Order: sequence, then structure tokens, then C-alpha cells
Amino acid sequence: MSENDRTSRGYMVTSTVAYIEKTYDDATRQRIMESVPHRIREMVRTVNKVGWYPVEDVAEILRAIGAHHRDTDGKIVEAFEGVGRSIAETATNTFLKLILRLLTPSLFASKMPDFWARDNRCGELRCHAYNADKKQMLVTLSNVKGYDCIGPVAAGFILFAIENLGYPKVRAKY
Repeated sequence: MSENDRTSRGYMVTSTVAYIEKTYDDATRQRIMESVPHRIREMVRTVNKVGWYPVEDVAEILRAIGAHHRDTDGKIVEAFEGVGRSIAETATNTFLKLILRLLTPSLFASKMPDFWARDNRCGELRCHAYNADKKQMLVTLSNVKGYDCIGPVAAGFILFAIENLGYPKVRAKY
């Protein structure tokens, strides 16, 4: 797969921007977005939620969020998990809402590769082990070179989904 084929759905962009808009004050939002390349800021204005965009463009926005937290409070992973939750929240207003009504955590774990592939043309998200008794999942995200910061974003998506399956207070270990 060439670099040009490594894309993600537009709602990854719009949900990341929505996270910025709902999480930060005006001055912080402006600083974060001004650190994103101009070309991408322009693209954000007209993004099609179901269109395909280079993972590098999404990664640029994530890097800006990460840089803000690196320079301020150090809560980088928490912010990326928040972005993942924002993306999952957008998805639950579309396809995921109906699916979550039918899934168990075990079935969700087995369908992770499909959920990932629905919105990403690079990488692989896979649950390698699910232990219902211990309420644990071993999940890996691979082949995402250039999609910086996406690991904790994917974890936030998974956490949101698991919570919506009726398991509050879940957390990720890295």
C-alpha cells in the first residue's frame, strides 16, 4: 500500500476538531489550530465526513494537540483518549449506535478489525485476547507508521464503546 492509499474517513478529522472546540478555551483552540499546517486548516472547513483523507493530515492535528499538552500540563495520553472518545461519540450517532445495542464485549472484541477497516485504509486493530472473568482485553494496533498518536486515540474509541456496552470505569494500560 502506498502512502497515498493510507487514508481515514473525514469524520476522524471533524471529530478531532470537535474535541478541540469543546475541550479548550478560545485562546488555546486558536494556538492549537494555528500550529496545524495552513493547508490542513483549509481542508477542515470543507471536509466530507465519509470522504477519505490522508492519515498524515489527521496526524498533524493530533500532533498539535499533543504539542500543546507537552508544553503545558503533560496530559498527552488523556487528551488523545479524549479525541478517541469524541470520534466514537460521532460514530454512535451513526452506524455504531445500532451495533452497540446488539454487541457483547466478546463480540465487540472479535469485530474490532472490521470497525477499524470501516474507517481506515491502513493499519490493523486486533483484540488478541478477551477474558470475560477478569474483564480484560489485549488489543494491538499495527502498521500505522506515519499515523502519529493514533494508538491512544484508538484506545479512547474502545473505552467509549465498552462503557456504552454497560461496563463503566474502564481504563487502558499501555
